[in-house]
Amino acid sequence: MPYNETIVLTLSTPVQYIPRVGPARAKLLSKLGIATVRDLIYYIPFRYDDFSIISPIAHVQAGETVTIGGTVTAFHSAITKSGKKLQEMKIADDSGELDVIWFNQPFLERVLPSGTPVRLAGKIDWFGHKLVMTSPSYEVTALLPANHESLHTGRLVPVYPETEGLSSKWLRGRIAFALQEVLKDVVDTLPNYDLMPLNHAITAVHFPKTKEEALVARRRLAFDELFFLQLRAWKERRLWQETKKSHQCRINDNEINTLIRSLPFSLTNDQQSATNEILLDLDRTYPMNRLLEGDVGAGKTVVAMIAMFAVHRNNLQSVLMAPTQVLAEQHYRSIKGFLAPYGVSVSLVTGNRIGNHESRINDDLREKRSYDSKFMIPDSEILIGTHALLSNKITLNNLGLVVIDEQQRFGVAQRSALLETTKKKQMPHILTMTATPIPRTVAKVAIGNLDLSVLTVIPEGRKKIKTWVVPNEKREGAYAWITKQIRDIGGQAFIICPLIEE
Repeated sequence: MPYNETIVLTLSTPVQYIPRVGPARAKLLSKLGIATVRDLIYYIPFRYDDFSIISPIAHVQAGETVTIGGTVTAFHSAITKSGKKLQEMKIADDSGELDVIWFNQPFLERVLPSGTPVRLAGKIDWFGHKLVMTSPSYEVTALLPANHESLHTGRLVPVYPETEGLSSKWLRGRIAFALQEVLKDVVDTLPNYDLMPLNHAITAVHFPKTKEEALVARRRLAFDELFFLQLRAWKERRLWQETKKSHQCRINDNEINTLIRSLPFSLTNDQQSATNEILLDLDRTYPMNRLLEGDVGAGKTVVAMIAMFAVHRNNLQSVLMAPTQVLAEQHYRSIKGFLAPYGVSVSLVTGNRIGNHESRINDDLREKRSYDSKFMIPDSEILIGTHALLSNKITLNNLGLVVIDEQQRFGVAQRSALLETTKKKQMPHILTMTATPIPRTVAKVAIGNLDLSVLTVIPEGRKKIKTWVVPNEKREGAYAWITKQIRDIGGQAFIICPLIEE
């Protein structure tokens, strides 16, 4: 379509067809996420410059941010002693005259020659011994259409996130034009709620009369965004429940209670509640999708272990993926210890072996299987491991539960890859665990397509964790203290450094 041809704009029209945009600026707009006219009118300012005070020149005072109007009486450029290019202008109205200065904007001498009617908005300050307006926004009033509101002065002026080549001033002009053309096409899908009408909100968020109106408009648009995010999430949730099939695990309460009573500690109320919620999920025909959140030491692993035991009793496989080998081995030892009396097979999968062993550190292997061939996991096996669980050498034909520890340490693709290791049509139940949920996860919980269980209480008997911040000048002293602790008390110390490059 030729760019010099007038077209009727709609909300779905590519933004390049708006007058004074074109392909080059459309490419710049795409960096801001703006592809269509709809995107443009929903591009919300992040703040407003308050230029709403309009003052005669004679009444301006230092420190004020005001709008003045008048005629350019003189304009010339100069170079300061420090080498900066300085533009000086005089503007006059019926009450008096004021000096205006800009820095490094020589083009203004062509834009604002003597005799130009202009409005300026900016801060009044002292420059030497005289009052001046410094680097103001400007608007040539002769170019404004009749009865047309000012966009850049004399009002609350929107300021937008910018990119090189696109200023807020240019964006204001294109948004104002687009609103005139397409605002009538915007359909308010929530007209009967006690909210600002959508058309009013879109206009007011860009060009509000007052700060209060801008705030109400932003709330309306924010409500719409959250409402439809949540509506979409609930639609996806219903689709998940109607179309995704999983293994329904029959829960034997007597066996679960026997396991819990055999633990060398009592579950906290939070752990018991989380366990009950997870077991209810496992007893459904569609897959669980739950986040177990709790501080380090809150007992997330025990809750996950009870769930894996319930899955094992249904002759199904479980997988627990941890971000590090140290953590995987820690989970392996504790879970194997709890479940050994019940004849549950627990295996550890690391980067160089697949098998049922006590620890890579002491190499006390009970069984070592070749990592060079396909490894078919027996039914009802529990696997605990690292990223090695994603290996295409591992085949899980009967996967009932996937537990992902510290889920923020794994990418979306990695988590998906683990789910795809099963060859069955049924999806496994999914339990993710974290002490520090990432914003993406928090959003999924907030909008309703991820269930949440929270452990807020640290079980009794856990060692209290103390944290100190040690400045650089005390680093050597800290190392000496650590050395003394190891010598006097025993144990180990780990110095963990962030990896910047291999």
